[in-house]
Amino acid sequence: MKKLYEIDPEDITQVIVPGGAVKRIIVCAANRYNDIVICGARHYDEVMNKVLDKLNLDVVGEDNPKGYPRFPEQGFIDQYQNFVTREDAAIIVVKNKQKMRSPLESKELFSENLY
Repeated sequence: MKKLYEIDPEDITQVIVPGGAVKRIIVCAANRYNDIVICGARHYDEVMNKVLDKLNLDVVGEDNPKGYPRFPEQGFIDQYQNFVTREDAAIIVVKNKQKMRSPLESKELFSENLY
């Protein structure tokens, strides 16, 4: 399936769509296990843990027989389902003036900053 957008190579805070540039919005927390991205309202919330259980990825810190990393990369997804690191998510939220519940205390975004 061909994507109808691409991340702007000169500005990670926006995507290019047929009509022009669109600001990216951070939507929810996500953990990336190689090629699998699991989303939830917060990292390791009930929804995320149920998916981890079903995929046998729930044991953090131990070897996984399916070859997935012991510790996933924690981040977020944007409105186009792109995984974004905590650091890049912080840049996107600040530059695009996304509404936050609390200010950033570091260069990383946490779901508690948003909601």
